[in-house]
Amino acid sequence: MKNHWDWVLYGLATGFSLFIYLYFSYYEQFPGLDQLIPYLEVAVVTLAGAFTIRLGNRYLDSKLPWTKHFILRFSVGVIGGMATLLVACFLGLVLHSLFAPGIIDFVANEMRNEWMKLIILSFFILFIFQAAYFSLYSYQQYAIVQINNYVSRRNQIRLQFEALKSQLSPHFLFNSLNTISSLVHKSPDDAEEFVRRLANIYRYVISNKQEQLVKVEEEVNFIKSYYHLLKVRFEDALKLEINLPKQVLKSSIPPLTLQILVENAVKHNKVDESNSLQIYIGAIDNTYLRISNNKSESRPEVKSFKVGLDNIRKRYAYYSEKKIQIHDRETFTVELPVINQTS
Repeated sequence: MKNHWDWVLYGLATGFSLFIYLYFSYYEQFPGLDQLIPYLEVAVVTLAGAFTIRLGNRYLDSKLPWTKHFILRFSVGVIGGMATLLVACFLGLVLHSLFAPGIIDFVANEMRNEWMKLIILSFFILFIFQAAYFSLYSYQQYAIVQINNYVSRRNQIRLQFEALKSQLSPHFLFNSLNTISSLVHKSPDDAEEFVRRLANIYRYVISNKQEQLVKVEEEVNFIKSYYHLLKVRFEDALKLEINLPKQVLKSSIPPLTLQILVENAVKHNKVDESNSLQIYIGAIDNTYLRISNNKSESRPEVKSFKVGLDNIRKRYAYYSEKKIQIHDRETFTVELPVINQTS
């Protein structure tokens, strides 16, 4: 609908077709090609009417959206288009009267039937036009929605890939392998449990790499395996408490969200015998997930670029109008809106 030439071609085709039909209806013969002036007048009148209707449709699209006022929008489009065509035809007669005085009286008195035919044909043409316009308009809007969904989906995948890279970082794998190596000689049973938990982590990551949302309960089970790996490393200096009601466990969350927050807590706080770290995962009135941790001596070798929190914030923006809340006081707390899927 944005191509001017479409309107020129369709307008001229419609205008010439009506002119030839009405001329034949009255004179019972086709107009000759030597009648240059009538053809030029029809072209001018038709193009003026076509572009007026085009501008009118654009205006109606903004003031009377199809999705909210379909019947009214359709009716106004047809009636407004007919009024435009009739006014254009009258102006065409006035223009023709400059070359053929008395043509207006002749048409008014002798061509009443042709005028009725013109009105009826105009109605059907505009009815079909508005139906076609609505179809094209709907398809265009559908295409826009699909493109936006594609862009949104691509951005979500990119954000999840960034979270995935964090989880599968060489540093994480290196520490895990070192831990396994030390446990194999000290406690084979603990090494076996560690390997099983590590396998659960990677199984969860791989199985959910294409998922936009997972159940909170699944994420919590994943965090328990992740916590077990950290517990082997930090022993009693690290504690994790999870207290979530069933309703929140059944809600949804972007994959690896809790893992990023737990990892950040460990990464940015010194954890040893004299600096214990306590992480609590709870809920606020079944509407927010709350993840908090006490603050100990910060690790100077670790610089915070807020990459993990920014990743979570962007992913949550796709699923909830509520924003995540971050409180950096005596304790560091992140509050995540509960996502309840309707499907």
